[in-house]
Amino acid sequence: MAMRKATRLRPSSHRSAVSWGRISSEPLGGSVTWFPKRRAMPQSDSNLKQGDLKQNSPRENDRKRCWIGEPRCPSIRSLLIKRLAWVLTGTWILALGVIVYGATDEFEESLRSRIANTAPIILGIVSNQPNLEFFGFPEFDEDYEYAEDFDDYLMVITRNGRLMYSSVVADKAELVAIPTSGHIELADQRWEVFSVTDDDTGARVVIGFDETETWKSALQISGVTAVHFLLATVMIVVAIFFSLRSGLLPLERFADQLRRREATDLSPLDDTDLPAELDSITKAMNSHLGRLTTLLDQERDFVSNAAHELRTPLTAIQSQVEAIDLNAPPDQLAERKEHLLQATRRGARLISQLLDHSRSQSIAVEAASFKQVDLSAILQQVVADLIHKADSRKVELILDAPSNATIRSEPDLLSIVLRNLIDNAVKYADRPGRVSISVGSQSGRTSIIVEDDGPGLSDEEYGRVFEKFVRLGQSEEPGAGLGLTITSTLCDRLGMTLRRLPPGRLGGLRLELLI
Repeated sequence: MAMRKATRLRPSSHRSAVSWGRISSEPLGGSVTWFPKRRAMPQSDSNLKQGDLKQNSPRENDRKRCWIGEPRCPSIRSLLIKRLAWVLTGTWILALGVIVYGATDEFEESLRSRIANTAPIILGIVSNQPNLEFFGFPEFDEDYEYAEDFDDYLMVITRNGRLMYSSVVADKAELVAIPTSGHIELADQRWEVFSVTDDDTGARVVIGFDETETWKSALQISGVTAVHFLLATVMIVVAIFFSLRSGLLPLERFADQLRRREATDLSPLDDTDLPAELDSITKAMNSHLGRLTTLLDQERDFVSNAAHELRTPLTAIQSQVEAIDLNAPPDQLAERKEHLLQATRRGARLISQLLDHSRSQSIAVEAASFKQVDLSAILQQVVADLIHKADSRKVELILDAPSNATIRSEPDLLSIVLRNLIDNAVKYADRPGRVSISVGSQSGRTSIIVEDDGPGLSDEEYGRVFEKFVRLGQSEEPGAGLGLTITSTLCDRLGMTLRRLPPGRLGGLRLELLI
């Protein structure tokens, strides 16, 4: 079990508290400050090592320019048209391939079907003409419209091994020897043939077609189809272009509404006649504008209150300076000097709190950046910084904490929170009075309880104590009413919980900070 050390700092003997080890009448090194830590300035370009600067690629530079909104960024219309063009081109190429493949297969099946139907008919005619003799090879007039189409088909008629007819000029023996089916090469062409035979008359009819005819015809069909498809695609693209143009008009009107707004105009955007796609954007922007309006109102209120609070110490300083009589007795001059120093300290304290409040509103804290910190050491330092103030008010400080209490947090901000809590307790404790600071655990979290013996706060007063520039209790105490406001904000940022507990043995305000 970790050893705990309870230390009492009494007004009359605080200078003898050196035996505690770390408490002394002088502030310790590394005292709490409301200003952010100085960061090391980056080296000059001349000191950078080679390779420290990373050059972005042109693509990354274009992307950054687009994020900034420079003219090189493509519009939604152009992006849609380009993507649509690529999609249509890919679809068109794929469809053309499918058409060529399907047309080739269908045309080939159609040729085989026609051959299978035509061959028996011709065989029947030949079988009924027993005296039929070879009547030579066919000749066509070159001007005949379909003369060239006859080279794509083959028909050979034989009877008992004698050639009766051939649509292709070739050796008779080669024509008679044509196989009954299959693929052959004849007259410098490749043919696919099919035959039927009449066993009674010995007649045989061989019909075939040029093997290249199928894909040639398929290409012709596909070409015609492609031309029509291309024309249809062009018309579709044109129709889509004008449809996109008219469809994006609400977006252009919306952008024009934003362009015409004054920089100070934070009123909600007009969502009349906007499409559903822009409704969510408009609501999000109006919500953001509402938050900006609230923030600016708060800032204006803050500046107004800050100016009002600063007027008091500045007026006091001015009055004290104007009242100084260099010929006055030394004791009067010393009194004037002390009054002037008090007003100066109050103004400095107010300015410090204003800066801390601004910092607490803007600082971004992430749990990943938390460090292992010694809570006992931080509490000892905060208590040491407040010894003089407690002594001047005859307030006894009691610190009860383990010798080594380690937590994960942001040490500077945690010091600000603890200082404000203890300082507030010292300020409103009785005179003479006592303030107790104890460290323990509650539901797996570190608990810090700060309690004083002052009059405390009612429920209504406690509900207002975290508001800016609200001072309750002893109104003659100097302050701006920002300490607990800063504390509450930093607790939210650091993930800590601050709550009020029922009065304890001291009977005053009792606050618990859970880390």
